[in-house]
Amino acid sequence: MSEETNMSAHKARNGAPLFEINMNDPKTTAPSDLITDIYVPLK
Repeated sequence: MSEETNMSAHKARNGAPLFEINMNDPKTTAPSDLITDIYVPLK
């Protein structure tokens, strides 16, 4: 995935939204230290 990917704009095959949670602040954290949880609903 590229850095520009906005997961909230995508939908899973079953129509449920994908979403992400930033575990640290991208404004104050170095890109190499960023932690993001990406949630994909499963059937």
